[in-house]
Amino acid sequence: MNKKAILKKLREELSTYDDFSTIKYKAKYVEAFRKVFGPDSHFTKEANNTSTGFNVKGAAESMYGEISHEEFMKNIHIALVNLLDEAIDFLDMSADDEEAAEGSVVKNKVFIVHGHDAALKYQLSDWLRSIEVEPIILHEQANEGVTSILGKLERYSDVDCAIVLFTADDEGYEKGKPEALKSRARQNVVFEAGLFVGLLSAKRVIMLYDNGVELPGDLGGCIYTEADKYGGWKEQLRKEFNAMGIEYKH
Repeated sequence: MNKKAILKKLREELSTYDDFSTIKYKAKYVEAFRKVFGPDSHFTKEANNTSTGFNVKGAAESMYGEISHEEFMKNIHIALVNLLDEAIDFLDMSADDEEAAEGSVVKNKVFIVHGHDAALKYQLSDWLRSIEVEPIILHEQANEGVTSILGKLERYSDVDCAIVLFTADDEGYEKGKPEALKSRARQNVVFEAGLFVGLLSAKRVIMLYDNGVELPGDLGGCIYTEADKYGGWKEQLRKEFNAMGIEYKH
C-alpha cells in the first residue's frame, strides 16, 4: 500500500465514527504518520500531540475551555481528520512537483525539421553529434507500427528543442504579383515548425534559415538564426542551448 493509500484508509475509517462519547483512538494513527513522513516531520508531531489529547483529557481540554467529554472528543476527532486531509493534499502536491521535475529533465535531444537541403541537414546533425547532442531526423527513425508522418512526429517529439531548416527549396509569390517572387521553405517544413511550437513552445524552436528565404509571419516568439556559410550559426546555437539548459561538449 502506498503512502497516500495508507492515509486515505485512515481518513475513511475516521469518517465512519458518529458516537464521539465512546470513540477509541489508537497509536496506529501516529504510527501511520511516522511511517509515511518519518518521526521528525510536522505531520507526525502534530498527530502525536493530538493523540496525547486522547489520553490526557485535562491538558488538552484546556485548549477548548469547559466542554463535555463528548464535545472534547469531537474536537479532537475533527483535528485529526483535518490533519489527514492536509497530509493527503501535501502528498498530491509532492507528486505533481515530481512529475513536473521529470518532465523538465534534460534529454540532450534535438529534432531536426528539414527540407531538400541535405548538405545543411547533415552538417547540422554531424555537428550536434560532435558536441554530444543527439539529433533526431524523422526518416532515420523506426516506424514502430506508426504509419502516418504526424504520428511519427508526435512519437519522436520528446526532445529539448527543434531546429527547423528554412532553406530555399521552393519559390512563390502573392497571387497577381509574380514580380515579388521569393524563395521559400517546403510547406511541410512550415507545418512542422508550427507543430513543434505547439508541442515545445516557441522559445524551444530555432529557425535556422538561408539568407533571403521568406519566413512565416505567424510564428512569433521563435528563435531565428541565419545559416551563414562561415558557420557562425554554431556559436549562436550554443548560446541558445545554454539558455535552454541543454548540456553539450565544449
